[in-house]
Amino acid sequence: MPSKSNISSLENKLKASKFRWLNEKLYTTTGDKSLSHFKANPELFTQYHEGFSMQVGLWSVNPLDLIIDELLSYIDKRAKLLAPLVIADLGCGEGKLGTSLSLLGVEVYSFDLVSTQEHIIAADISNIPLSSSSVDIAVFCLSLMGTNWPDFIDEALRILKEGGFLYIAEVRSRFDSGIKPFVDQLQNLGLKLLAKRSEGDKLNAKSQPFYSNHAFIKEGRCSHIALPVNSGINYT
Repeated sequence: MPSKSNISSLENKLKASKFRWLNEKLYTTTGDKSLSHFKANPELFTQYHEGFSMQVGLWSVNPLDLIIDELLSYIDKRAKLLAPLVIADLGCGEGKLGTSLSLLGVEVYSFDLVSTQEHIIAADISNIPLSSSSVDIAVFCLSLMGTNWPDFIDEALRILKEGGFLYIAEVRSRFDSGIKPFVDQLQNLGLKLLAKRSEGDKLNAKSQPFYSNHAFIKEGRCSHIALPVNSGINYT
């Protein structure tokens, strides 16, 4: 009879295998099709995030934790300002960013393909139900998934205010030509990379082997993004 440890190991392998299959599906289809697929099969979304949590747990640092730390620092500096801070978490997963900031007087809109918690809004992040120039900070944490991911960035720029921040954490293996062409293209869109030590740019100095973190400030809008990206992704 198999031991409990052997059964647990087998279950983890099955979860990892299912995660890789779902991950490939997400990266090789459009956001609207993924939304329809998960609406019809919400249990697959739960299975995906179980596998995702296992993978991220193998990393020394979760990029979302870096973003949350940075936002907490920024919120503390803004404490005396009257205007409430509005944040959009685009591809929020289990909604950790929203729950981490919920008691600080910050308005966080959390979006993902399936609403697994009350504060999460089910949506295709290429078509976000927010007004233009209504958000101070937009976040993509390992969520530029789908063949139409440039549409996600276009939509983030639409809802982001002038002078607002855009945080992006993405797996390095996604970029055929390295991360620099991607960053250059974003700057051509009117986003300025925060290279100096200032509010919002802590992430630029921290990177892990599997992913890269960048913080930008919106200064304008130029053209649609067009950059070749690998359809597959490597979390191992």
